[in-house]
Amino acid sequence: MKFGFLILGLVVIISACKITEGPSVKIKGKTFSVEVANTEDQRRLGLMYRKTLPDKSGMLFVYPKNRQLSVWTKNVLIPLDVLFLNNDGIVIDKVTLEPCKNSPCEAFNSQSTGLYFLELNKGKIEELNISVGDKVEINLD
Repeated sequence: MKFGFLILGLVVIISACKITEGPSVKIKGKTFSVEVANTEDQRRLGLMYRKTLPDKSGMLFVYPKNRQLSVWTKNVLIPLDVLFLNNDGIVIDKVTLEPCKNSPCEAFNSQSTGLYFLELNKGKIEELNISVGDKVEINLD
């Protein structure tokens, strides 16, 4: 009987744990699966032409060295929240962007240099009350 309760307890504990496979980020206790754009071609394409982005997903842009980060929404079909991050995963800037409807599309530049930027569905900055200075845990495994 004790063995049965032990097994039942383990099943409950394991089922309560959320296991994220692949690259992910964690912001204020919420985990998002991310696609990683770490080559020039991947960063150039980004989320262009996508009609949807799953709720707990995003795209993490990774650069080889710190630089001023810039983003635009040319050919992006969905509104996005963008977090600019330094090499420690600290939010250094943030912006909400709508799809670009007129050419040329305006670019948004980070206020300081960073190593990453993270694109999420519009509304996540407000929903999670994300501020400059918040930490984003990055898992690239």
